[in-house]
Amino acid sequence: MEELFSQIEELRTKLSVRCVMEDKRLSWTAKCLILYLMDEDLKETDLNTFRLDAPGHDPVSIRQAIQELLKYGYLS
Repeated sequence: MEELFSQIEELRTKLSVRCVMEDKRLSWTAKCLILYLMDEDLKETDLNTFRLDAPGHDPVSIRQAIQELLKYGYLS
């Protein structure tokens, strides 16, 4: 778990919201998930109540979203 938190801290310094949102390889769910992990203000927000879908976008499972983030190097 400690390793995951250090990866998230590293992401915050490397990525911008614009960079994530413009990445066409990621599903909307994966984008929302990585932004959730990057945002300090959302740390206290329950992931179960955080919206990971949007009208007009096909929802994917959290597992699939994490696999996308791993595949494209957002997480390791």
